[in-house]
Amino acid sequence: MQFKGVMLVSAVFGVAALTANGCGPSKNNGDGGSDAPNDQVIMGKDVKTVDTGGMDAMCGVVACELCDVSGYSPPTMGSPIQNIGACTASEISAYVAACFAPGTSATCQAWYAADAGACTTCLTQTVDSATSWGAVTCSDSTHCGLNQAGCVDLILGTVSAEKVHNGAGSCGDLVNALFGCQSYDCDSCTATTDFQNCETNANTNECSTYFNPEQSTTGACALLQGDAAPATISDCFPQTTADLGNTVNVFCGTGQ
Repeated sequence: MQFKGVMLVSAVFGVAALTANGCGPSKNNGDGGSDAPNDQVIMGKDVKTVDTGGMDAMCGVVACELCDVSGYSPPTMGSPIQNIGACTASEISAYVAACFAPGTSATCQAWYAADAGACTTCLTQTVDSATSWGAVTCSDSTHCGLNQAGCVDLILGTVSAEKVHNGAGSCGDLVNALFGCQSYDCDSCTATTDFQNCETNANTNECSTYFNPEQSTTGACALLQGDAAPATISDCFPQTTADLGNTVNVFCGTGQ
């Protein structure tokens, strides 16, 4: 089973309006909550070479690409919080429909108001400065998304290897570092295609320091690159809106 292609797509699904603790409408990583095709990008004519802190990188695929990520420092990933059985399948489906496309701020707020039980608690967002992260994390009041990196460690059983636990570093840590670099480099790209083009170029250029370890066949994410990868790991990398419930389910539903 090969997940290299899947892992080119970052955490592009932002929460439409997660308001349980005041997290407002998301400027998600580029797709406006829509489906995220796993496109490959052919670099265009306007590619230029820029100096990014002593390392030249091919840049200019899209005008919104920052190119210089020398100011980026990967945040330490919080350990994932899993609450098996907190949400039923119908609650998860209703949550995705209300808080992602075609959901709106109003429909998401209404879902939280109507479901005030264990499921709401499990899906209450955590800030990314915390040492533990739930199913949904926010970097600020406008940037929220599903905790895909934590999902990876839950599926692989590598939570104890996380840096937050003084481990050597888990696959989730690598995924988190890469997604953070992509966001740092491409967050000005508000159009879906622009973000995806920026992201793919960043992976092999200015964010390659984080992309290459995540793709390595010998590192912490090696299991994702081979046929031995658990089938359920795909739940952590949703490719369409319909897949988002699978990620939520890992944290708050059946766990797999």
